[in-house]
Amino acid sequence: MHHVRALVEGGIFITSDNILQLASIKWALHHFEVINAITTGASLILLRPGGQLDINYLCKTMTDKQVSTLIASATMRRLLTDYITINEEKVTSMKYLRIFAMGGARVLGRQLVALASLLEKNSYKARILNHYGLAECCGLTAYNVDRNMLLSNNKTILDNNVALGQALPGRQLVLIDDKGQVITNENVTGVIYVNDSGVFKGYRGQPDITAKAKVTLLNVGPGLFMRTGDLAYYNDVGDLVYVGRDDFRVKIFGQLVAPEEIEQTVIRASKHVEACIVRIESDCYDDRNRDYSEYWSCHILAPTISSAYHAHFIRHLETYCRQNLSSSMLPAAWKIYDEFPYLSVGKIDRCGFPKLERTGTVILSVDKSIEFE
Repeated sequence: MHHVRALVEGGIFITSDNILQLASIKWALHHFEVINAITTGASLILLRPGGQLDINYLCKTMTDKQVSTLIASATMRRLLTDYITINEEKVTSMKYLRIFAMGGARVLGRQLVALASLLEKNSYKARILNHYGLAECCGLTAYNVDRNMLLSNNKTILDNNVALGQALPGRQLVLIDDKGQVITNENVTGVIYVNDSGVFKGYRGQPDITAKAKVTLLNVGPGLFMRTGDLAYYNDVGDLVYVGRDDFRVKIFGQLVAPEEIEQTVIRASKHVEACIVRIESDCYDDRNRDYSEYWSCHILAPTISSAYHAHFIRHLETYCRQNLSSSMLPAAWKIYDEFPYLSVGKIDRCGFPKLERTGTVILSVDKSIEFE
């Protein structure tokens, strides 16, 4: 119950809340919605099976049931804001919102502009909350996103990750560097460790994995700490800012590369890029010797770009990536989508993307008369 107490003391949940049970694919989010509603005395609003994918029905439920708290994944946030932006009369579904919480760790400022604009334009007072937690320990941090800052068109804010915030009451988080030392300075990346209070007991039937996850930090204090595997740094006001995972790096061209760093760079390249998925592809030149040449393929969600301008847009993205990424991180194949493939539960179907053939490394000149930024 540690995380429930932390969320209540942090003002994230109150007894008068109407919490929408929205999660469809992550049990941790189910837990976050259901258990918190039950233990705080709030009301839990249930959807019909598959109702989270019927956005019209979802908006109607939010209005009829006066939903005050919504916890949305990145995909759900985008689907909802896109639908309401097109169908402006549905914006009343946000009328009663007090908290619009995001369950993910990494989100760029520009990805929240549409949501902030909808709330601001209609004078709705909902707080946009970036919440950080794990399946092993929910409710670690919460950060109130400043809507005015998002709408200020400040490129630095729009192109950088929204902060995770600071530890909620009763939580202890520390950053540890590669040498096992505690990080206190700003802009120094390390792994997040969580004090064992309120953390899960262990992985069932896997004591060896549990032993690796829970360690003693003699230079911090007594008790065990759980290694999250999440990388972060402190900004100039002491908030944690998420960087990525330390175990999602892959080796290509002899170098360890984080795919999400490529994805975030592509998203920063243009306001038209709503999402990006990169994958490693390979060409087999010699079947007998199995001599593979690997390269990155980049799948881009940009429904506002007309197919007539796809080639120009890709050149713009290639140019931006060459200016901001090392050679080992440059995509060699590109494809633009109006819509990504989704599973029936609403999650992006990563296996549904086709293999993209290498398009070469020669970049043609970008048509300067076309504005893509």
